[in-house]
Amino acid sequence: MGRLRVREVASVVLASVPLAAVAVGSALLGSPPKRSASPPAVATPAVPEPVLREGLLAMYGLSRRTTWLVTFEYHRRTAAGGRLDLRLTELNRPPDHLTSGLGGISGRVGDRKVACNEVDGRRLCGPDGPDVPFDEETSAQLGELRDVLQPPAQWYAVESGPPRVVIGERAACYALRRIVNVPDPPYGERAEYCFAGDGVPLLTRIERREGTDERVAVAVSRRVGDGDVQALLAAG
Repeated sequence: MGRLRVREVASVVLASVPLAAVAVGSALLGSPPKRSASPPAVATPAVPEPVLREGLLAMYGLSRRTTWLVTFEYHRRTAAGGRLDLRLTELNRPPDHLTSGLGGISGRVGDRKVACNEVDGRRLCGPDGPDVPFDEETSAQLGELRDVLQPPAQWYAVESGPPRVVIGERAACYALRRIVNVPDPPYGERAEYCFAGDGVPLLTRIERREGTDERVAVAVSRRVGDGDVQALLAAG
């Protein structure tokens, strides 16, 4: 699903003053007035990685089990200078899950697979055979994510993402930083996932050596009916 960098604030270096000059200054000006001591700054403790990992897994699982319809602005930027900008729509109403964009649609409705693409102006759909049970599918997805986040494999370290507000909603963000050199890492060199408090996905960003994919929510609905499912199928 790169390394997070914390920018260091440049320190200000004060020129040293000879002790003799300090002594003379003190004699002429007197002792400075006493100031009340300021309370010491309290550093915010870092969240342990296992806590962040479980938080990400919990939010991902919640996002698969809650109901939402989100329109995303999708942006792809390649290292060679290429770019692609479009809108994607994703619907989740367990067990229904559909993603529509670029003239195609994929996912599942009930226990049936959906896979359609537009080719030369014609809509072509693959076999709509039975899909695996929803709970089994979700458990498998969570298992695959967990496998790359924790020992013994642990291809990625989980870190806190920067605080974000997306379309007026405060987002909980998690960053994945690759720490093991593996071919074709599934979440790139670095990835970021942001969710609303109820699990609705608001932002996804994956940085790969060949380029970056980002999608940002621009419209969210938490009420999804049969009409929404049919409209998406027709549009896809």
